Amino acid sequence: MPDFLGNVPVPEIAPGGVFSLTPDYPLEVRRDHQVVVHQFGSGNAKIEQRFLLGTGARRFTIRKQWLRDAERIALRNFWESKYGPYGAFTYNAPNDNSVGTTPVICRFANEPLSWEMVADWACSLGVTLIEIPQATPSYPLNQTVNRFPPASLQSALLSQVQEIIPLIRIRPLQPGYPAIHLSDRRCTIDVQLYQARLIEFDGISQSIGNESDEAQFTFGNADRVMRDVANDVDLFRAEIAFSLFHVGAGIKVDLWKGNIVNWSCDSGPEFRVTAADGLYELNLPYPTRRISRTCWKQFKGPACPYSGPDTSCDKGFDTPNGCRSHGMDDYFGGIIAKPQGVRIKDNSTGVWGFGRSTLTSVSLVADSIYDQVLPEIYTDSAIPVNAKIASGRDESDFYAAVGIVGEGPLGAYGAGHKLDGQYHHGYPGSLGLMTSLGSDPNPVTFGMDTDAGPERAAGTAFVMVRRSDAKGLQLSRLSEHAMEVVVAQGLGGWTWTAAGNRGWQPALTNPIWIAVNMLLRARGIRMGANATSQQLDFAETLFDLESAIAAAAICDEQVSMLVGTGTETQFKFRGVLQEEKPLRDWLQEVLMNCLGYYTFANGKLKLGVRVNSSAVEAFTEGNILFRSLQLAPLKPGFNHLTANFADEDFEFVANSISLYDIDHASLLGGAGGPLFLKSTVNLSGTASKSQAARIITVRLREELGGITPAEWKAARQVAFKTTVLALNTEPGMVCSLTHPDMPGGAGEFRVTGWRLNRDYSIDIQGRTVTDSMYDLVSGP
Repeated sequence: MPDFLGNVPVPEIAPGGVFSLTPDYPLEVRRDHQVVVHQFGSGNAKIEQRFLLGTGARRFTIRKQWLRDAERIALRNFWESKYGPYGAFTYNAPNDNSVGTTPVICRFANEPLSWEMVADWACSLGVTLIEIPQATPSYPLNQTVNRFPPASLQSALLSQVQEIIPLIRIRPLQPGYPAIHLSDRRCTIDVQLYQARLIEFDGISQSIGNESDEAQFTFGNADRVMRDVANDVDLFRAEIAFSLFHVGAGIKVDLWKGNIVNWSCDSGPEFRVTAADGLYELNLPYPTRRISRTCWKQFKGPACPYSGPDTSCDKGFDTPNGCRSHGMDDYFGGIIAKPQGVRIKDNSTGVWGFGRSTLTSVSLVADSIYDQVLPEIYTDSAIPVNAKIASGRDESDFYAAVGIVGEGPLGAYGAGHKLDGQYHHGYPGSLGLMTSLGSDPNPVTFGMDTDAGPERAAGTAFVMVRRSDAKGLQLSRLSEHAMEVVVAQGLGGWTWTAAGNRGWQPALTNPIWIAVNMLLRARGIRMGANATSQQLDFAETLFDLESAIAAAAICDEQVSMLVGTGTETQFKFRGVLQEEKPLRDWLQEVLMNCLGYYTFANGKLKLGVRVNSSAVEAFTEGNILFRSLQLAPLKPGFNHLTANFADEDFEFVANSISLYDIDHASLLGGAGGPLFLKSTVNLSGTASKSQAARIITVRLREELGGITPAEWKAARQVAFKTTVLALNTEPGMVCSLTHPDMPGGAGEFRVTGWRLNRDYSIDIQGRTVTDSMYDLVSGP
């Protein structure tokens, strides 16, 4: 029975013919085990770790010093009949005791067949035959772990001889399509068969930054099976997972996961795949909703509870096959602003109120707002927001306008909404004011409060303000008006305390949970407070839960204020996301407000906060490869940092706070006076001087390498090689480094890059850190 890759059968290798040449003595036989030796620096570089690569198949080197021309032609014809290295045949290999032979199924090595003529009728040549193993080795699977090796495997990795098998799993997006399991050899792990296709891998890596990490895989395609798989199913965006199986311990480490972003093949024997972790998510535009006349919801999807007989929807509101025809008025997710008329008396005419002219005033509609981003607002205190005016009309003694505030549902509005700098005419009462927090479904009419039209805007927060105006009609454009809405509580979101233990948090301001909910929205998972357990379970598969919980707890800690007296929550995000950018840019901006960072670990978004320099792993000459350590000085880009933020003490108007290190500036400037290298950072979600000061203080110290000249002099960029001993490290982690080349013989560094190589060496990059950098922030 043939094997299958997906739904594609793999041709069986049927041997045909017998290799007839008898080799000259001695026959060279060696195992196809490439041994990679890694030397460590300790013990005078005499301590090694050896890695067995390859399948261990035998390679027979056949040499003939004198081959008649007829035999040469017969060998050439035999080689061509097997299409070089593609066909299989039988070779009667001499036994080790030189008595008799044993038939072995072989193929030619992937190299040209060549010979040297020693006479007109004779030649000499050498040809290599590779054994095709007929038995499939089977290994027991004792444990499967995610990314980090357990204690038992860490102990096994200390052995001087290691055998590790790379494993690949490809899952196309097509529902029900079988997963494809590949390796560099044919083997069975537990009950799962892995077929021999993997020739090479590269780029299994993690890094801190706003770019995803790419990996390349090369698979065998001589029999065109990989081509047939690509023709049978769409491999674009297919999930590809990379694991390492430790033969000695029987433990499989699921190390890396991403999506196929490109593949290529030609007439040669290779099929090349490029994959990236998080590339799709990071490039998604954010915020995801735009002001549109059509509904964004999937018909009969989670946000559209229609259960009638219709099978389609045209996404309109009052259209033949839209929301009104389905009885789903309050669930309409679009925004339709229509001209609305009102009969008024022109108070600029008549005498003492008598004889006034009657006229009809019709609202103007701002068509220019359509296709603009629907903002997201996060706050737990009153913050003014500039609304997008959708329609407005002059009502003689009044002017009324409807403004779109942002995505809903918001938690609450504050007091003091203004239209053209004026409160509504009934302020502080409710006359002249209509508000909608943007619930979904939303029964509030989208339009003027006097009209009560059928239009709805589910999931959109909006406000109608009517202010006093001069008597009579004053013609004006909508662009000449401005509306300011006070939001007291912004969007909510889901938070977690443990796997399966989650809750809806109104007025979400924790930067970590905001970043998580942004990822979910970008992936199309728009989960409100009524999200189902199934939706939430799936959401947990997209991010690293433990790291998010730990980082969120750091943000929520109560700390002493740096500016002013009392205590405050260490890090909050209070601001508005109102410009469309790639998700990676918004993640950077949000996490900048809490000294946060992100990376991808085994396909999941992993979040962290830089709050200390406590080392969790140690590197010495004993686990660093010999002569691989590279050190370079830090090159600070600035010693004067200014943070721009919206200051809550001044009603959220733009403010800035600057911090500089005069000692560093004087060191650079010398006798010429201080030399300031200036830089600016925009803290879009910071609303207090204290939080801004905390952030830029840590950031400036990180850039300089510490707070004293001695720490600046000892600051280094670090790069070195190790082996799979470093599987338990990742970007963002702080490690210690003890080495004679380090200033003072030892130091600590934060890992910024991690890369697994084909020979199972690991490249580590980092920057040194000190305790003094983080003495103004609190954390574990």
